[in-house]
Amino acid sequence: MEKTSKELLKEFVNSQHFTSTTDIMNSMKELFSDVLQTVMKAKLEEKFVYE
Repeated sequence: MEKTSKELLKEFVNSQHFTSTTDIMNSMKELFSDVLQTVMKAKLEEKFVYE
């Protein structure tokens, strides 16, 4: 069974051992960057496959 987004997020948060809000914000920035790069890469690959 696949984990839900909530379960994955909870697992991630528990693994990070945040000590400040700055730690949380930096981690969120990194996550957002990774997600954005993945989406952009998928869209580019999709575009080139269709052409």
